[in-house]
Amino acid sequence: MSEAEFERVEARRLGLSKGSKWLLGSAIAFPLLTGLLGAIAGAGSVAAPLATIAYLLALLVSVGVGTKKGWFGLAAQDGVVEVSSAGVRVDGKLVADRRKVDNAAVVRDERLGGARVLLGKKGSPRRSLALLAASDSEAHAIVKKLGLDPNASTSTWATMGGYGYAPWGLWAQLSPLLLAFPLIFMAAVMQSVIPVVPAALCFVAFYALLFSKTHVVVGADGVLVKWLTMQRFCSWSDVASVERLTNGVRLVQRDGAHFDIKLATEQQVRNDRLAVVTPEIEALYTRVREAMNARGAASDAMVASDPFLRNDRSARAWLDGLRTLFEPVGGLRSSAHTEESAWRVVSDSAAEEEARIGAAAALANNSDARSKERLRAVAANVASTRVRVAIEAAAKGDEEALVESMEALAKEGAERATKK
Repeated sequence: MSEAEFERVEARRLGLSKGSKWLLGSAIAFPLLTGLLGAIAGAGSVAAPLATIAYLLALLVSVGVGTKKGWFGLAAQDGVVEVSSAGVRVDGKLVADRRKVDNAAVVRDERLGGARVLLGKKGSPRRSLALLAASDSEAHAIVKKLGLDPNASTSTWATMGGYGYAPWGLWAQLSPLLLAFPLIFMAAVMQSVIPVVPAALCFVAFYALLFSKTHVVVGADGVLVKWLTMQRFCSWSDVASVERLTNGVRLVQRDGAHFDIKLATEQQVRNDRLAVVTPEIEALYTRVREAMNARGAASDAMVASDPFLRNDRSARAWLDGLRTLFEPVGGLRSSAHTEESAWRVVSDSAAEEEARIGAAAALANNSDARSKERLRAVAANVASTRVRVAIEAAAKGDEEALVESMEALAKEGAERATKK
């Protein structure tokens, strides 16, 4: 990529403030120091338990005061920002490679006085880069220069802990901490090392759950929320409207149920001087609205999906039937059984999951290199794990993975029929 192709833009890179770096450093260093103190002082000393309690109280106070004073969060950094179709450079160094970035969001930032450009990594909730432009128009110009289409791939967000997955997730991650305090006091009173071991395990469990991220994946077909081994998927076809919550987004489903996607607690947002969470929530809300509008504008919705449905067949019989779907009958080929109709169904985010998987399986039998690349591009825009895995398997020609996806769908269909 030649030097001339990079163009300087009026924007500044956003990075962690000094206060945020000090907070992260102390949160890691002090537990190690208290553990070392406990090892030196010995089992009969109360120094380590008291130091642990003091550390936790000091951490809570520093977070509260620092948040109120605005010490934490992102800060604009000086430097020359240049943009091209190859990515973003700051002071001549490539800080965001376009090949590793597949989505972007533009949101207003009243605190810093401008518009943020949030660049997302492929298949990851992490941000490749955050820029601060002077205005919305300049921010959108940066996205355009990068050649990013918000509806050409999935976009991913993440929250710490499980509260983003379900209301009980917050209590699940706090429960080990609540159990640790009685154990620490017990160790101090008894002057015994025995309660220290389960207390230490409680702290490990707390931090493990605290840093176990809830992933939110928004695609053309719907939104997927994942935490640990659990996941929930909501198709856009089931959504009647979308609402902006204080701490996230609410999808109001057609049956009246609510599907909430939370990126923070309400208290965190209300006291948000970090100026980190609020723009991410706004970006999520914008992305959800874009995906729903794009689906509503699609002209191929619910097109010719019947030939690709399972119709109570086993996964193997379903696959065998799809393999012969495009073969001429009596020298003629039905217009409903063409490869073009399969492409329309597999690419249609409004089609049923079963029909999209069936269309992908039908195309897998005759896919050349160009068709496989086209299938991979379709899979990149799918949030549903089951559909994405099936389309990727079809692109790879992996019959075993494809059959597994079809069997899982057939099993779920049988279970639903049994419950009725």
